[in-house]
Amino acid sequence: VLRSVMRVGCLTSFHHFRLGVFRIYRETLSRFSCAASPTISQAIKKLTILKPELRFVLAVHPNPTVKQAVMDNLSDVENLSIVEPLDYLALQQTLASSVLTMTDSGGIQEEAPTYGTPVVILRETTERPEALNLGLSILAGADDSNRIVDAALTLLSQGKSEDCVNPYGKGDASALICKRVQEF
Repeated sequence: VLRSVMRVGCLTSFHHFRLGVFRIYRETLSRFSCAASPTISQAIKKLTILKPELRFVLAVHPNPTVKQAVMDNLSDVENLSIVEPLDYLALQQTLASSVLTMTDSGGIQEEAPTYGTPVVILRETTERPEALNLGLSILAGADDSNRIVDAALTLLSQGKSEDCVNPYGKGDASALICKRVQEF
């Protein structure tokens, strides 16, 4: 699965529903209500039509209710591949290769800036405003497919950040902790 995902790209995931695009757009949904959302499915369909040059990948949570809702709404979309959930390494590789991520996951909001990958946040609020303040993400909510599509198109037009500045840290916390413990 990883090789095919890495060829196609990825959106992001809702806790039960991960979607990505290559030339990549990655989508993750972590809340059950988002995962089976017809509004989010509509937004994904619109984006696949507006951006046919992108390859979308949706990693679906194994929950049978969620999986069936996704299949009912999206199985006929030509430039969308529906796959099993990605392991952590595949998820990180997909984030790195993606041109955009859409998610309601706080973890993805924190990790995507490491790779310069912009994030459409599928929530009305976030506890992580730092990326918003830097223009690395947009709050789009999950109730209006046009708002989601507009946010995605805006971030796609801006492209990936060349700076790859992650406002949530540099990835050196464990080294700093070890240093402090040794000094103690």
